[in-house]
Amino acid sequence: FNMAKRKHTMSAVGFANAPVSKGVIILTTLASLGASAAKAGTLGPLSLNALLGKKELWRVVTYQLAFSSAGELVIGILLLYTLRQFERHWGSRKFGAFIVISKIFSFLIGSSALLWHRASNPSATLNLAAGPYGVIFAGLVQYHFDIPVSVPINIMGVQLSNKTLTYLFAAQLTASSSSSSLITSAAGILAGILYRVNFLGVRSVSVPVSMARAISACFMPLLTGLGGGAGAAGGGGGG
Repeated sequence: FNMAKRKHTMSAVGFANAPVSKGVIILTTLASLGASAAKAGTLGPLSLNALLGKKELWRVVTYQLAFSSAGELVIGILLLYTLRQFERHWGSRKFGAFIVISKIFSFLIGSSALLWHRASNPSATLNLAAGPYGVIFAGLVQYHFDIPVSVPINIMGVQLSNKTLTYLFAAQLTASSSSSSLITSAAGILAGILYRVNFLGVRSVSVPVSMARAISACFMPLLTGLGGGAGAAGGGGGG
């Protein structure tokens, strides 16, 4: 971020020019509340037994939709809201691609960790925590490097900043489900690092214009009705 864009991004509030972020937050909230009310196990944590034993391949997608608890949901939504500033800077098309790439990378890394854990501890079970952990922690990697410290605070010799609360929320989310949330958060961080170093050229990937226009035509009226204008979803995908 150059300094002018940093100041604009940090001061902007709401979902102006961030329709994808708004959509993700609404979807996560509705899916989490719905899964809790219906006790929908298909939106819960991902296990190797469900994936390989029961062949529930759709769980690759659904486990990243909804959080398992109200506490995780509140913290997760706050962190997703913080990350909306990247959509404003990158454009909705690139940010949408980032979400998909983060989910794919975090699943591959997380499931590889589950396979390694099963091979080394056959009697133990380990799951990937439910919710968009991959997107959140991959986004926090970008947040760490790209968002400047604008309000340094010194409290009893401890150096804090405007970013400290975000990191505290992230730490709480990491610890929310013991080993499951820890490994899922770590997978998201590694996914964010892969994106950061432009692994396989992923930073140049954007949602195709035609797809962005189709998604915008289908969902923008709904998003606009749920809390006011969110900007155009077909926004630029530049680097």
